[in-house]
Amino acid sequence: EIPDLLIPAGFSPNGDGIADTWFIQGLEAYPNNNVVIFNRWGAELFRASPYHNDWDGRGASNAAIGGDLPAGVYFYVLELGDGNNTHTGYIQMNR
Repeated sequence: EIPDLLIPAGFSPNGDGIADTWFIQGLEAYPNNNVVIFNRWGAELFRASPYHNDWDGRGASNAAIGGDLPAGVYFYVLELGDGNNTHTGYIQMNR
């Protein structure tokens, strides 16, 4: 049985141990997934294939903006790797 995905609309990577990473519940059922995070201008900030529920609000070192990203709204593309399912949406990140 494949669990339903629960894609959170926000998270707060502030080091308090609560929602410090963007955790997608049920993602473990899709081992071939990949995630890309963009800012509002379309610059790619983070990419993972597969994504292991570990994005902590930092831009990748090779991204347009690296290091700790400011609080704000970001756009994501989540491909489950099964050839059929792509999810897109926005994430609110608070610090």
